[in-house]
Amino acid sequence: MPTQSVDLIFTSPPYFNARPEYEDYVTYDEYLLKMRGVIRSCHQVLSEGRFLVMNVSPVLVRRATRSQASRRLAVPFDMHKLFEEEGFDFVDDIIWVKPEGAGWATGRGRRFAADRNPLQYKPVPVTEYVLVYRKHTDKLIDWNIRAHPDQAAVRASKISGDYDTTNIWRIHPAHNPEHPAVFPLELAQKIVRYYSFINDVVLDPFGGVGTTAMAAVSLGRRFVLIENEPKYVDVVRREIASWMGRTVRDVLFIGCEPPDNSGVLL
Repeated sequence: MPTQSVDLIFTSPPYFNARPEYEDYVTYDEYLLKMRGVIRSCHQVLSEGRFLVMNVSPVLVRRATRSQASRRLAVPFDMHKLFEEEGFDFVDDIIWVKPEGAGWATGRGRRFAADRNPLQYKPVPVTEYVLVYRKHTDKLIDWNIRAHPDQAAVRASKISGDYDTTNIWRIHPAHNPEHPAVFPLELAQKIVRYYSFINDVVLDPFGGVGTTAMAAVSLGRRFVLIENEPKYVDVVRREIASWMGRTVRDVLFIGCEPPDNSGVLL
């Protein structure tokens, strides 16, 4: 992709070995090295002073045997170090809060609930981080607004009505039988609405089943999805016409066939 060709990046990287589907990395250091490469590439394609937002959370690595302890990896804090080293400035930490009970599936906290012994206390996780970074620049955010080439789009993108006044966002999690860890469309729409203008280009380097693209289209933005898992690419190809309509004919498919019913020619 061309340098500085993207106006917003929103993504949620694969969890480190938290589920059987994600056991692709020999070590946690290998996982972080992969994430560094992605963040570095994002820095290259992102426009000056624009935002990269990542949904990420600590990961519980289950114990291999009963004589071993489980490990909880502070992934967001390790990601923060990578962002700073790769040329991004920290802006905000938004806390995505799920309904109580959403975290019991991890099993964390059940031992304490039964025994109530001190030292065994482990709260059930019902939050994830939405980390907001800005590509380093000496220019203020006002410069990005004034220098935008389409001032009509800037005016049309003003936030009207209710908005999130704090960094606590209460959003129900999403479920999709085609993907083990989708994030909610509502979350993606909030990010796109707050951190981009109409007609801006929004990139998701871990495109999954296309939630970021759906949010971009619903708010009048353009999108780029990158995904290397064929089954997720097939989901997007199968469903994209349902949320893009005839405009799906304007989508360029690289490395895969366009949808059979889209009328798009390679």
